[in-house]
Amino acid sequence: PASICFPLRREIRKLKAPNIRFRMGAVERIDVAGHCVHTADEAIPYDILVVAAGTTNNFFNMSQLEKSVYTLKSTPQALRCRNDILGLLERASVETDSTRRSRLLNFVVVGGGPTGVEIAGAIGEMKRYILPREYPSIPQNEMTITIVEGSDRLLGSMSARSSEDAQKGLESLMVNVKLGAIMKSFENGEVTFADGSSI
Repeated sequence: PASICFPLRREIRKLKAPNIRFRMGAVERIDVAGHCVHTADEAIPYDILVVAAGTTNNFFNMSQLEKSVYTLKSTPQALRCRNDILGLLERASVETDSTRRSRLLNFVVVGGGPTGVEIAGAIGEMKRYILPREYPSIPQNEMTITIVEGSDRLLGSMSARSSEDAQKGLESLMVNVKLGAIMKSFENGEVTFADGSSI
């Protein structure tokens, strides 16, 4: 968490900009006519208001995904994901049934945007570097990581060079890259695609 979270107040202070003030709170209402944002604790006047609400997870009209997949919009979600991945590796290291071990070691990342590429790369680093050292009882080739993207390249919002570099980097980390694959459903631990194939 310390690698990705930092106090905004400290960063603003480092800017040495006297016109920037930070307030933390939930907006309860905006008085557009009176040029004022109201929170539970205060009313903040403004001249120009910019609403930057961020994004939410896109489940592509598959409501069942919300209850059964990992999302990465907060530090607690990221910690849960990391802890569960480590838990799967621990279980796989003592599992004697090869079919059950294979299911524990099969990771699918849906979405080849920045977050998908980053998480696939992080799991790939675990496979390439950590697995042989920390989990010698798990053969490296038994761990499978696949990143799936519906378009024809990773990092579609970035340059073609960035897409190529990302794909090469992931492949060097032993991550399978599946492009042009549109996810249709996820049920009983199986991802099905529009073309009828599944993982």
